[in-house]
Amino acid sequence: MDDLNSIWEKVLDNVKDKVNNPIFRTLFEPIKPISIKKNLITVSVSSPYAKEWLESRYFQMLLEAAQKTLGSSAKLTIAVEAGISVRTSPLPDDESTVKPKKKPSSSSLGFNYKYTFESFVDASSNRFAYTAAQAVSEKPGKAYNPLFIYGGVGLGKTHLLHAIGQYVLKYHSNFIVKYVSAEKFLNDFINALRYKNVISFKESYRNNDVLLVDDIQFLEEKEASQEEFFHTFNALHGTNRQIVLSSDRPPRDLSTLEDRLRSRLEWGLVTDIQPPDLETRIAILDKYKERENLKVDRDIINLIAERITTNIRELEGAVTRIVAFSSLTGTPADIDTARKVLKDMMPEDTQTRVTSQRILKEVSKYFSIPINVLISSKRNQYIAHARQVAMYLCREITSDSLPAIGRVFGNRDHATVIYAITKIKDLISKESDVYKHVREITNRLRS
Repeated sequence: MDDLNSIWEKVLDNVKDKVNNPIFRTLFEPIKPISIKKNLITVSVSSPYAKEWLESRYFQMLLEAAQKTLGSSAKLTIAVEAGISVRTSPLPDDESTVKPKKKPSSSSLGFNYKYTFESFVDASSNRFAYTAAQAVSEKPGKAYNPLFIYGGVGLGKTHLLHAIGQYVLKYHSNFIVKYVSAEKFLNDFINALRYKNVISFKESYRNNDVLLVDDIQFLEEKEASQEEFFHTFNALHGTNRQIVLSSDRPPRDLSTLEDRLRSRLEWGLVTDIQPPDLETRIAILDKYKERENLKVDRDIINLIAERITTNIRELEGAVTRIVAFSSLTGTPADIDTARKVLKDMMPEDTQTRVTSQRILKEVSKYFSIPINVLISSKRNQYIAHARQVAMYLCREITSDSLPAIGRVFGNRDHATVIYAITKIKDLISKESDVYKHVREITNRLRS
């Protein structure tokens, strides 16, 4: 066995100079030599995923390194550790081949099926970012790498990341795509350290053809996570795999990121999304009502577009509330109804800025639930409903990101926040009590 290990070390020495250090440490160092029989060397890896990755991208390199060490007649076979742990000879073909898994759906990968290039309104305020997103979707890893998109809350950054991911899955069916928020990356890293599962964590993030990370600014002041993301970035970028990032500001303004990471974020293309102009806001509302099959008069669309100027989510939310108010109260969805609902949402006079903390206090008073209970882990239906209403209002009224809202509510992850927002948004149009809760709390906040 010592001779076998010594031979394999020489094989790896021949590989080491041909790949960067992160790739070598992640993919090649964990390989274990199992046996040499005649001119065939058998090695094992820890998972089917690692086997597939090595065979599809680095098999020829490994084979040439083995032939350089053992002679030109040397052959190589890779198997999964659990399958060969008690064998001293290579597996038959039917055992060593990993059965292909069913390709996961877009929704199971965290993508919103509504966020596609077709549903995105292309305009002067976002055209550069939109065009760049299409370019990296057509040729992942070859156009702009990394692509860094920044802009204010609710302007379409997440929409573009989802569109890229879904386009690649559709037209590059052999590509592996991963979409996460920076908060999810952080939580996964913490759990990997806690449960001593770092190798699986690295596989999960580095064995992708396209990695999409939302709200990268969440990594500010988190040094260990920045270090890990730095190595993940290098591993992907060094093998021409696509990285797409979003943030609320450009890399140069992410002052608490390490300099070496910040500089890498600027290696590719940095582009922004600006607030939409009036014509674009009208086009966005037209596309939204068409997608959701809503009947809304042109006068109402124009009114909403004139009153709400900076946040696309607020634009769409206004339409939803007007239609819901009309349906639940039996009043026509006319311009007078629209003015009433919009006045509740956003009075024309100057107002004090509403924060997530203020929303939390107002919801606490409205439902008579102490704040410490509201942000606790208690799942009583009444408490959970109040908590979800508060999260929905934070998303609708403030400019806070999903991770920021999660922190306000007891450090909940962004998936929990998304679930709450989606649930309340759906209930507003179906249950008059829920609509009443949202409207009355909004009025208190705006008064």
